Amino acid sequence: SARLGRCRGAEKDARPQARAHMVGFRYVARGPVRRPRASHGSSLRSVRTAETMGTQFRIGVIGTGLAFKSLHVPEIAELSDRLHVVATSSRTLAGAEAGASAVAEATGLRPEACDNVEQLLARPDVDGVLIAVPINLTAGLARQALLAGKAVFAEKPLADDVAEARALLDLARSKGLVLFVGENYRYQRQYRQFGELAASGLIGTPVLFRLNDLHFTSPQSKYATTAWRRQGTHRGGYLLDGGLHTIAGMRSVVPSPVTAVHGLATSFHPEFLARQNDTLLLHLTFAGGIIGDVG
Repeated sequence: SARLGRCRGAEKDARPQARAHMVGFRYVARGPVRRPRASHGSSLRSVRTAETMGTQFRIGVIGTGLAFKSLHVPEIAELSDRLHVVATSSRTLAGAEAGASAVAEATGLRPEACDNVEQLLARPDVDGVLIAVPINLTAGLARQALLAGKAVFAEKPLADDVAEARALLDLARSKGLVLFVGENYRYQRQYRQFGELAASGLIGTPVLFRLNDLHFTSPQSKYATTAWRRQGTHRGGYLLDGGLHTIAGMRSVVPSPVTAVHGLATSFHPEFLARQNDTLLLHLTFAGGIIGDVG
């Protein structure tokens, strides 16, 4: 478990002693503390607008592999009153058919399997697309979908580099379309609550942040055995693929921009990931003076 650091500079009887049940976080703070204010937040699932109530957003799926079947299909089934999958596309027609079958089993409605992405994007009944493909393919497909006038929900990361990601954002804005990256750590309760606690002033002014996400990943897990992950031909390899989650969580807790980075990377198990780096340590400086490290 992790611990909230004591507030330096505060009165002794005002120092919070509670432990936070969140693995890996630690904040050290200084200065006076404030009493928490009442919060009237609502869960993501309870937020519905007039545009979504009573209507269904029609989506086409590009990429029907492991991530789509294990992560997205259960959520699509739970949100079936608002989402309707009308078409699927994958590297092969057989893959698209398998994705359509997964949707049919979960929702009772079978989408049409398309021969290729172009056929899916040409459909007038597709309002937006879900893109769940290997990392090196995401940006090109997102651009293709935006040019076809479709909203885009893409698996992380959006692109190989910042310039390419910004170009996609500019394109989406110019078209008046939604471009969204499905980074789930942004919405995990422990990160959001920890960030809200720090921002509330309850522990004083944060000056030091530590996040330890060093862990062993079995080389036989269903994600680690994926061929494109093992090969690591995409920029950043395994650390970009998995490390993005940790950094997204960090940014939920420390919203200040990072102004300086020092990092060390190595490979403890080169036999598993074609000699890709598998471990990363970062020392960070944030705007406003907070310093921290992430592993």
